[in-house]
Amino acid sequence: MILSKGKCLIPLPTNRNQDRELTLRIKDLVTIIKELEKEDIQIKFVTYHGEKPYLNFDDSSLIKEFITQHDELLSTVSNIDNAQVDNFDCLIIPSYPYLYEDLKVSDYSLVKLLTQFHSKNKVIMLYEHSTYALCKCKNEDNSWPFVGYNLTGASVTSIMASDLFDTVPVCEEEIMLMGGNFVGKEGNYIAGSLNNELVVCDKNIITGYDVNSLKMCLANLIQKIKI
Repeated sequence: MILSKGKCLIPLPTNRNQDRELTLRIKDLVTIIKELEKEDIQIKFVTYHGEKPYLNFDDSSLIKEFITQHDELLSTVSNIDNAQVDNFDCLIIPSYPYLYEDLKVSDYSLVKLLTQFHSKNKVIMLYEHSTYALCKCKNEDNSWPFVGYNLTGASVTSIMASDLFDTVPVCEEEIMLMGGNFVGKEGNYIAGSLNNELVVCDKNIITGYDVNSLKMCLANLIQKIKI
């Protein structure tokens, strides 16, 4: 398979409170790297101020081995504010609960990146909690860029099930208040749905309901950027 486009930018968390339960699941990151590498898509990681990413490592020897093999990739992160959008073909924002706090502290960097990718009609992929980042974006006239878009992400039910209801905004409610169409498990606008997977594609935006939808999200992203 020949790819005409193949460079992906991925912001990673630094988690100022160093809470392992709120940071990015290492299994998610391994899945993302593996699926992109299969298609020879280049990966570049960025963080706030270029700080070392903070990840939720587990005890799996296979995952530890994989991360060790990719140590150079993970240790050469750049400052998110220095990212040149024109150098990339797609943006993936991984899901992690601390994202909500990151957006409070440094929302300008991530929101600016999202807005720039969207203005150039480049592919953007989000899932679960990370879909909330779209709610922080604004056009120059202060309107929301995603009015009328079909989107999915962390629902009221999923946030309650994860005991986060009292501590984080509800992505589902925010999307509907902003003028978007939230697609849940019973939605009828589904680009891909299998078992617990639910992925919604609308124009250049790919969103996934939860972590179970991650691989399907990546498959849709790869399909959009290949010949």
